[in-house]
Amino acid sequence: MLLTSKTFCILPWIHFFIEPSSEVKLCCFSSEGLTGETGSPLGLKNMSLRHIWNSVAMKDIRRRMVAGERIGACAKCDRESDLGQTPARAYYNNLWLENDREHEEWELRVAKSIENNLEVTGLPVYYDLRPGNRCNLKCRMCNADYSCRIREDALHSKWAHQSPDIEGSRFPEGSKWYEADDIFLNEIMENIQDTRVFYISGGEPLINPFTLKLIDLLIELKVARKIVLHFSSNLTIYPEDVFAKLKNFESVLFYISVDGMGPVNEYIRYPAKWFNVERNMKEISQNPGISCIITPTVQNYNVLSITDLIDFAGSLNMRCNLNTLFAPHYLSVRAMPGPARRLAIDRLLEYLEKSSLVKKFPDLAASIHNVVMELKQDTQKPYLDTIAEFIMFTNDLDRSRNQSFKDTLPELYNFIIKDGHTWSTEENIMLTTEKLSSE
Repeated sequence: MLLTSKTFCILPWIHFFIEPSSEVKLCCFSSEGLTGETGSPLGLKNMSLRHIWNSVAMKDIRRRMVAGERIGACAKCDRESDLGQTPARAYYNNLWLENDREHEEWELRVAKSIENNLEVTGLPVYYDLRPGNRCNLKCRMCNADYSCRIREDALHSKWAHQSPDIEGSRFPEGSKWYEADDIFLNEIMENIQDTRVFYISGGEPLINPFTLKLIDLLIELKVARKIVLHFSSNLTIYPEDVFAKLKNFESVLFYISVDGMGPVNEYIRYPAKWFNVERNMKEISQNPGISCIITPTVQNYNVLSITDLIDFAGSLNMRCNLNTLFAPHYLSVRAMPGPARRLAIDRLLEYLEKSSLVKKFPDLAASIHNVVMELKQDTQKPYLDTIAEFIMFTNDLDRSRNQSFKDTLPELYNFIIKDGHTWSTEENIMLTTEKLSSE
């Protein structure tokens, strides 16, 4: 590899990530967005793509990565490295600098930028877009930034509010960047002949007008054959017309957001119906032009049974990579009684030892190891307050959705009761206060 810096990541040289608010971050794992020289957030509402790409902030991040310095926005990767886990930057460096057919070009791009005050010639080749929060689900661990259903839910939105848009006036008054899409798409099209990948999440991309417009535009411009499309989808729907158009692209990869088998997935990803998801997963597994990876968000709700989902993925000849949840903290795998965490560790270690899928899919082994290492960390602090918050949140959503934590996840429920906790029926204090003040 070109650089030996332990904090180096290829993404700031090739990749551009945009939040629904138009805020720009280094990647989807970044804990903070880019800021300008005055300390205000950088986003598409106040600066063009080209100006952000070689802004003072971006050049400083590249410089610090080359120098081996740690960066606040990369705290998640730094933490994973410290714990002996496999950080996301290792995955991207391997993907683009070791295995990509044009890896020498990306190494040269880095080298030339070092000679040019860390300014990159050429625009990004890999776009990670979050064009709004249009979604048909309101998953328990999600928030209003990525789900309009949560934003419209008076209760859930109190727990998971929507971030404000950053300030700026580049777009017509009241327009989001993905609504003023002609402006943004024109900026992307400046470099479309060199663009390699579009990764679209949300929200649910298969019902997003921006996604559909982008697909049509790439086909119309006759560049689709050299474009790779990635989608993060809950796969509760399977629009035949959209999938027919995907045949025009070089390749298509779906990261399927499913968190468990049957009732477990329905509990977490409300109001998904398992029979729809299972049917669509089987349908997409038979599509020769599409690759799939099941990417569950591993949390306290599902970590005890997550190997069942891995086996199901294997039965469809799909890879399964586990994403460890870090926020909200009360849904973390660390927010569990000690005996429950030890049982989860034992089950995952046994799976690592015995499952043939681990040998077939090396990335699966690394992601299981990451979950095990997280389970081994100190209990989420302050523990008693965190469990109380988990109980209150779970009860709030159970009541509003006519669901039952005790009936759906009895194993974890019993661990919590045996740990000495009372399963309170107390309401969300914030919501109760609002109700009383309005009466």
